Amino acid sequence: MDEVLHSFLEGKLSKEQFQEMFALHYTSEQQLHVELRNCIQICIQSGRDERTYEAVHHLLDMAAGISCLALRKNLLEYMYAQLSPLEGIRSELLAKCCLQLAAVFDAENDYENLCAALETLEKHANLESDLEQLLLLRIRLGENYIKLGKPEKAILLMRTSMPIAHKTNNHQLLMELQLCNARALDETFQFLDAARSYYKALQYKVPGNEIVFIENLSLAIQCLILATPSMIVLQFLQELSLLPNVTELPLFNFIKKYLQRKFITLEDANSILPFLLPHQVQYMHTLIANPKHFLETNLLFVSEFYEVASLENLANYFHITVKELDAVLANMIFQQRIRASIDQFAGYITFLPDSEKMLSRPNYIENISQILNQYG
Repeated sequence: MDEVLHSFLEGKLSKEQFQEMFALHYTSEQQLHVELRNCIQICIQSGRDERTYEAVHHLLDMAAGISCLALRKNLLEYMYAQLSPLEGIRSELLAKCCLQLAAVFDAENDYENLCAALETLEKHANLESDLEQLLLLRIRLGENYIKLGKPEKAILLMRTSMPIAHKTNNHQLLMELQLCNARALDETFQFLDAARSYYKALQYKVPGNEIVFIENLSLAIQCLILATPSMIVLQFLQELSLLPNVTELPLFNFIKKYLQRKFITLEDANSILPFLLPHQVQYMHTLIANPKHFLETNLLFVSEFYEVASLENLANYFHITVKELDAVLANMIFQQRIRASIDQFAGYITFLPDSEKMLSRPNYIENISQILNQYG
């Protein structure tokens, strides 16, 4: 095989002849592994001319064809280790090597090394002039950060990539970036922000994504159910209920209780467990174990129907003490999740009209008509 390589480097063989003769000179992948390691050394010693680069490209292609993952990984790691220190080495060769290593790590579900390979690939690939390829790489990296258990890194990566995505005006990429960001926020229990990202993804009309639309709508609603109760959450959920196909969701009967302002019980919470993602199920179990979440939701419902209520009557209705109720309400008022004032001396709570929108309250409704036109 050495002779074949030398003949190509000396210009005695065409590229096609080189590839054909190369393929005839080994009988096993183990032998090919050894021969390719030797050939890389020959290429390194021969200089940096165009034929050497062509030879290295072909050697990398041969390495990618090895079916044994352990042999392929060993060879590619050796090739990268030999090529990367060379002064003036073309970055495209290093990028190709990283890409092939990423494929091996992906097949092995080795997310830590896969993320490292993709990070190194971005460094070598020089994708500043090809923003769409850069974004595809970052989306793949973000998804694997989540699999690795590092969703915070995915969130940071998606946020820094969003301005680049808007330059491309590629709705498919914008949608995938939002979805990756939403999944990462979802995994870190930032449910309201996750719902916002799922919602933003709904706004991109991409051919053939009707099924994705339903899935993301369901995920947005799941996140709102798990989000810290507030008037913002209830308003958001109300507006999502206007979107197409909501009635088809498995969670619709549960959603109707929110829309009709019927009190949420622990039995209701248990009923939706089969429809939640694994980490959401885990989180829901913590809410069920300490049902303050559902108490806060039900207090928000009460605030929409009553101007004044007795703390003692409310406490008796929810089977808690007045002191516990007072603490929950005080916390909600402090966090601006409910508009109310407590008169502890008189033992009453006054629910204030929501005449002024809170500064943090998002305006979702302006986009509803646009989405209805797209999917209705």
